[in-house]
Amino acid sequence: DLEDQFKLLPTDPAGDIDLEEGAFTLAKLAYPDVEIPRYQARLDQMATDLAPQIAPNDHPIRVIRTFNHYLFEEQGFRGRNHGVDPDISYLNRVLDSKKGLPIAISAIYILLARRLELPIVGIGMPLQFIVKYKSSDGPEILIDPYNKGQVLTRNECAEILADLEAEFNEGMLPELPDRQILVRMMVNLVGTYEYLGKTEKSLALKRYIRALKPGIV
Repeated sequence: DLEDQFKLLPTDPAGDIDLEEGAFTLAKLAYPDVEIPRYQARLDQMATDLAPQIAPNDHPIRVIRTFNHYLFEEQGFRGRNHGVDPDISYLNRVLDSKKGLPIAISAIYILLARRLELPIVGIGMPLQFIVKYKSSDGPEILIDPYNKGQVLTRNECAEILADLEAEFNEGMLPELPDRQILVRMMVNLVGTYEYLGKTEKSLALKRYIRALKPGIV
């Protein structure tokens, strides 16, 4: 039972889950026979291909440019936010099609960065998920994977939200643990399936969300 699989996801000492394991577990809702090791091997190979292009002493901006060029120019990943298609939320299908919602493209960005030990964290900006390069001794750099890894200032984040008719404040750029990233991916899918009239799947997702974060729905 998929609900039990979410309840039994391993947690770290802080109580967080692993985004990769959670996101591929989520894919089983639509693709019960998904070959998870095959997709993990693809991410491993991407990291192997990219690693020689990044030097340990590279400036963070250079690292980000190299990372972006590989992911978006060489590999051809793109954001897709139009139409109502569950596949732009599922990690396996995003890896297949190289198109996904902001949070799905960001998840690929995060999982690839982790394989390279790059300090990339998820940022739960309202309405558009982004990431941040967060080194212990260097600058914090906001990045928009949905727009080919564009580096953003806080003012540009405010402009994005203004275009979406939301007013910006610093609390709108929270770092999210993996559990909350996965829940946000699920919430997106609830809306998609409700729009498509697929009540059984939307209700299942709400159960999974409660399993991860009791009381949220």
